Amino acid sequence: MSNGQPTEATERFDLWISKYPDSPTPYVARGEAFMQRGWKFRGEGWANQIHEEDKQTYGEMVIASAKYLIENEAIGSKDPHWYRSLADAFRHLGANSESFLALVNRGLDQHPNYDELYFVPAGFLSPKWGGSSEDVEAFARSAVERTKTTRGYELYARIYWAAGIQGKGKYLFQYPSAVWADMVKGMDAVLARYPSQWNINHFAYFACYKSDPEASTRYLKMIEEPIVESAWSTPMNYQKCRLNVGLAASPNIPLP
Repeated sequence: MSNGQPTEATERFDLWISKYPDSPTPYVARGEAFMQRGWKFRGEGWANQIHEEDKQTYGEMVIASAKYLIENEAIGSKDPHWYRSLADAFRHLGANSESFLALVNRGLDQHPNYDELYFVPAGFLSPKWGGSSEDVEAFARSAVERTKTTRGYELYARIYWAAGIQGKGKYLFQYPSAVWADMVKGMDAVLARYPSQWNINHFAYFACYKSDPEASTRYLKMIEEPIVESAWSTPMNYQKCRLNVGLAASPNIPLP
């Protein structure tokens, strides 16, 4: 073992860096390798289900990841993923929101169109991680302002989507701080650029979940069956959505 990594893996990274010393990619990859190794010890279970020894090793690996990335900032930060990797380490180390956002905003100043730098904060600032819907709203607004000539409200929708489901099964855009009209504006902007069935099915579900008949109908009419089932949780939600807005039930999905 060397610095928590297998010697063979360390040697491969050293060789990669020696061949491309001015490329940020091997530095970012090596920093992430610490985190990935840590997750092998931590696993996917709840914190109280992890053995203390494994929890300690995981913590050491996260610290090693952050330390290595910071030590190689001069080259690594040329790649926007360096900021995303370090932000992820900060999140798991329990950094306060001020230092976390300072890092993210520094990255966004250099790489304003790198989506991953918006998605990590969306989760970190949410109630699930000890933040609030107001924190997510403020961050989403700052993203709209930062990219108003390029992305704008597209990022508003993407950030709320990335924030995911929160307490009691509610999506974060159900909270009072979110502006649903701006969410729709953002979803429309996403579809103008990426009219994939994946996006359309999810947005139709969001609109139905929010009980917006106009947006629901528009998105439902854009769906080409078979549906993206993972977007609807169950195919019956798709049928209910169609019926609720006055569309005929799909003949391709059995009714109960």
